[in-house]
Amino acid sequence: MRSKRSYRSGVKVTGLMYLFVCLFGFHFQGCRADPGAGDENWHKAVRAFRHDLSYQQGTIHYIDIGQGTPLVLVHGFADSSFCWFAQYQTLLGAGYRLIIVDQPGLGRSSTPPPTYKFSLENQAGGVKTVMDQLGLTTCDLIGHSMGGGISLYLAQQYPELVRSIIVIDPACFRIPRLMFLQIPGIMTFLKVFKGHWLVRTGLRQAFYEPDKVTETMVVEYSRNLNRQHYLQTLHSLLEQYFSPGFDRMVRAYPMISQPVLILWGDHDTWVPFEFGPRLQSLLKCAEVITLTEAGHNAHQEQPEQANQHILSFLERNKVKNLDTEVNIEHAKVR
Repeated sequence: MRSKRSYRSGVKVTGLMYLFVCLFGFHFQGCRADPGAGDENWHKAVRAFRHDLSYQQGTIHYIDIGQGTPLVLVHGFADSSFCWFAQYQTLLGAGYRLIIVDQPGLGRSSTPPPTYKFSLENQAGGVKTVMDQLGLTTCDLIGHSMGGGISLYLAQQYPELVRSIIVIDPACFRIPRLMFLQIPGIMTFLKVFKGHWLVRTGLRQAFYEPDKVTETMVVEYSRNLNRQHYLQTLHSLLEQYFSPGFDRMVRAYPMISQPVLILWGDHDTWVPFEFGPRLQSLLKCAEVITLTEAGHNAHQEQPEQANQHILSFLERNKVKNLDTEVNIEHAKVR
């Protein structure tokens, strides 16, 4: 049975984190983010397939790799295209074309101008810009955390474009803000004392088994800390992502007709596990699958489970779509 941790205990944890920073921060003054080689296999695999697309708010970075059915992957909060390091080889091997997008202000995408609002619809707009540039006429979507919310939004807004959706621990309803970034003065403090230790702490909280967080992951996730205005971007995301447009999307969930696979880590302490069945109840065609012994980054912590369910879902829907196309052609002949 899944153990439940209350948000009250989560607030206690963030309070302890703050105390930790206050007591020991000066010991880390020389430990600012200094990324090393990181995941060399990942960089070698995607290096030749990286692209930067200029658009109204700056540049959007994306990876376009592989051939076959287009599959658009959208990462979540404080993340980047590296989010999918445990999935890309499996999906490429299964014959999919992967379009992995860095959200505006995150990863290698540029920081939008000061007037930009980090709302759900604007973040989704950055992803849609890439889809339009590539001339996609149909695709499947996979989104994690806030990227899950973006995927649901795109499916709702562009039903003719999105064939199916897979969401992993998605931010699909309003959730309590990350208390740590709301502590007065914490932004200034983190700017001074940011480093691998901070990233390691965050990743370990996103895993059920913290020891599965590798040093390679810490190095890759630390790269974002070197971005100018990065912590302000995270703060703005927390403040602006759950917009009136987000609320309208939630009210219109019953309008989403595409098949949806909902994967959820049974020990997710960032987004309530109960959101999964709640989301399923509002959608026309959805299934929920629990990834066992997994936290918020369930697809990274339990990649074999996640990849198996992802491929099974995609292949089932591919067959259904082929059957539908055949039936349409037969009808035309008649």
